[in-house]
Amino acid sequence: MNEFQVSANLGRIPGKIYCGEGFSNFTADQWRIFISIYATIVLWEYLEKVDRKILTYFVRICHLFVNRILETKSLDEIHKKIVDVITLIEKKYGRNVITPNLHLSLHLSTCSHDFGLLYAFWYFSFERINGILGSLPNSHRQIEPELMRRLINDNRINEMIYTENNTKGLEILNTRQSVGSLSEIDQFGHDEMRRFWMYSRTIQESTISGKELFPDEMLKPFSKNIPLSADGILDLMIVYYNDTYENLKFRKPFKTDSLNSIIIPLKINKYCHCRIGSEIFGSTFSSRHQKSSYILAKFASEDDSIDIYLGQIQFFFVHEISTNRINMENYYLAYVLHHILGRFVPVKYKISDRKNAKEHQKSSYILAKFASEDDSIDIYLGQIQFFFVHEISTNRINMENYYLAYVRWYKKIKNRFYFGINQEQMCNVELWDTEFYPKS
Repeated sequence: MNEFQVSANLGRIPGKIYCGEGFSNFTADQWRIFISIYATIVLWEYLEKVDRKILTYFVRICHLFVNRILETKSLDEIHKKIVDVITLIEKKYGRNVITPNLHLSLHLSTCSHDFGLLYAFWYFSFERINGILGSLPNSHRQIEPELMRRLINDNRINEMIYTENNTKGLEILNTRQSVGSLSEIDQFGHDEMRRFWMYSRTIQESTISGKELFPDEMLKPFSKNIPLSADGILDLMIVYYNDTYENLKFRKPFKTDSLNSIIIPLKINKYCHCRIGSEIFGSTFSSRHQKSSYILAKFASEDDSIDIYLGQIQFFFVHEISTNRINMENYYLAYVLHHILGRFVPVKYKISDRKNAKEHQKSSYILAKFASEDDSIDIYLGQIQFFFVHEISTNRINMENYYLAYVRWYKKIKNRFYFGINQEQMCNVELWDTEFYPKS
């Protein structure tokens, strides 16, 4: 099993399952990975003919069940295969091994037909929601009603965000005062919340200057006194302050552009994640919070059109500066990189450099269907070498971009369906040559 090269996005299982407690601590997702990827190849040589058939049916069932799209005809196939598995087990090992779990598995197809995919109604989502609820602040006295009130408030705000300019209902947030750690949002009345919400709806007409108050908190861990010169952030900060304060001028230290300009301090405090209201945003600064680092942001173009861009927060930081040359003020900001060309490209990489694509090599394998001259359809395994954009004019007037991929296809081998059941033409694992077909 150590020789398997599995794509990182498929997950992983513990490296040592042959010692200690073995499979006993496997999560449901780790069982899915083991059954769908490893089980057939690892166990095939140790199984008899009937057991191979049971394993093949079971792997097929698991493969269909965990698909993102589950068709009705697939549910019929799943139910038939479950019946076949239980029948084969009973014939070989007797009725005594038919446990209640095997009986309950006969109802899985009906449950999926009624409630949707397994991920939607099994305990996968239940555990995830428990984790989210546990991370929310509470007074540790009346947890259930406090969390329910927070969820109702958040749902009401989300409804208004995705509807037209309708702010009716924000006054419900003022009906009852919170206690304990939930009281951080009470200092903001519905008038302030309405104004803050309207900024996201009418970004062209709204004028935002200075800084706006909102219920927030920078969360530890953090790093103090980090230089503000890496990755061109200092230049971005100068642009930010100049755009925010149109009547003031900001500059780097030791620059003599304008004697009346304000010098930007070169130290910041970097934070891993930030809480705004009841929502926590992570960043790439901490690997634990990287999954919650993706955001959507609206931008107004020069032609007054509004578009939404996907970004990833690199880190949060607090910058201290004086805009009146007397009092120092803290500015709570985030450094964000935005996605381009369908893939996130860090600043230190180039798209055209193939050496930087090694980290994505495991996800470069694809399956494609081809129609032969006799109208039969077969599936071929290929590996994407690179993507490219080609510009050409088909009407001799306008140039058009074509987004293409260069793929090499693996050769077939005679024993391609070694792990299959010949009489039923069912095979969960196919074998291919390590050499490619000639370029064509």
